[in-house]
Amino acid sequence: MEFHSLFFLFRWLPIVLLCYRFFFRSHFRSLFLLAVSLLFYAWGEPLYVFLLLTLTFIHWQLGKEIQKTGKIAWMWLGIALDLFLLVYFKYYPGMLDFIASHLTLSYDVLPQPLGISYYMFTLIAYLADVGRRQCDAQQDFVSFALYICFFPRLLMGPLMSFQEWKKNFDEGKKDPDLFHRGACCFMLGLAQKVILSAWMSALFQTMGDFPLSFVSAWGKSAAFALQLYFDFNGYSLMAFGLAAMLDVRIPFNFRYPYLSKSVSEFWRRWHITLGLWFRNYVYIPLGGSRKGNVRTAFNLLAVWLLTAFWHGSTVLFLLWGLYHYCWILAERFLLCQRKRLPNAVQIILTLCIVVVGWVFFYSKDLPSAFATLRAMADITTVDIPVLSWIFKNYGTQFIIAAVACTPLVSKIAEKMSEKNSGFAVLQALCYVLLFTLSLAFLIGGSYQPFLYSAF
Repeated sequence: MEFHSLFFLFRWLPIVLLCYRFFFRSHFRSLFLLAVSLLFYAWGEPLYVFLLLTLTFIHWQLGKEIQKTGKIAWMWLGIALDLFLLVYFKYYPGMLDFIASHLTLSYDVLPQPLGISYYMFTLIAYLADVGRRQCDAQQDFVSFALYICFFPRLLMGPLMSFQEWKKNFDEGKKDPDLFHRGACCFMLGLAQKVILSAWMSALFQTMGDFPLSFVSAWGKSAAFALQLYFDFNGYSLMAFGLAAMLDVRIPFNFRYPYLSKSVSEFWRRWHITLGLWFRNYVYIPLGGSRKGNVRTAFNLLAVWLLTAFWHGSTVLFLLWGLYHYCWILAERFLLCQRKRLPNAVQIILTLCIVVVGWVFFYSKDLPSAFATLRAMADITTVDIPVLSWIFKNYGTQFIIAAVACTPLVSKIAEKMSEKNSGFAVLQALCYVLLFTLSLAFLIGGSYQPFLYSAF
């Protein structure tokens, strides 16, 4: 069950909101949200709901044991268990595929649990924080289980530390405007997923049908960049909206990343909570930038290798991670004068670098990836008819998508609301229209799961 399915929108969500608002808002709030979250997970993955609960209980007990005894060994035991299960479910099937393809073997493997990367990282963060005395172990199992299993963030984040979760969970009840902001964010995220991401997905697929050239390669990569952004940011906005409608605040995961002036800044704006996780639990514990340039380069390499393997086990993801590592290293030590360039030039250069990097993300194999990269570098293969076709058939959609990647619309809305008190009514009508269009696209188009659910 996904947030943009008709079943979720017209059956699941209304029932949950009605029950929460009228029966469980004050009494048994945490227990109700936990039950709903487990049912949500079991709906899509009944086989692993017991694994999720078992791991949650084990880490709850480990946290209390760490705080009681002060023994860090319990923390490392839990982290070792998490890493083993993560490697097993994410990479063992791929290893078997590789072996079987060479030995002509047949085998059966268990499917990967939904959201395993996210709740494993959440469990690791909790044990690390308790072990480092950055938070107290949670004594109430229901509250702890809700932190791990809360369904808006269970499958694809955002990642949150326990202390951040507890603060936002308690303060969410005190914000009277939170439900309204949540509903607006949910509708905006739904539109990004089912309209903008779908448009760019269609362009991406169409570009793959053209002969490989400078135009088709850049067009395909640009379409994928926008598709991936609206797919994942759409999910993040819907997750924030769902949580807010349930009186819980969770962080945003994106901050207009395609307006970044450097690759480093891009990764501070893209999938923000994952970047913070690697910074807090890998980069800083390794020494960060406090022990010289050589050690800093090594620490960054460790972060990017882990980031690459977190996304996937193929060579393509490894190259993708090394590609960004090299650019970040170059920006840090070699390209210091780049900041003197005009902001627009810096943004365009960064955008080109990022779009090139996405080639490793969507390519099926190394030969196709390198063929695309060669075409992107060969300006002599500019195909004017293909370029004309893109602007004729997808020009409007592309422009709308490009504008939606910027804060332009939100800034205009803010200024208009300041000047006109009646603008709120018009804004509400716009959200209703956006939701209606989203439903029309959902009913009339083909169903597309979230891209990032595979990572």
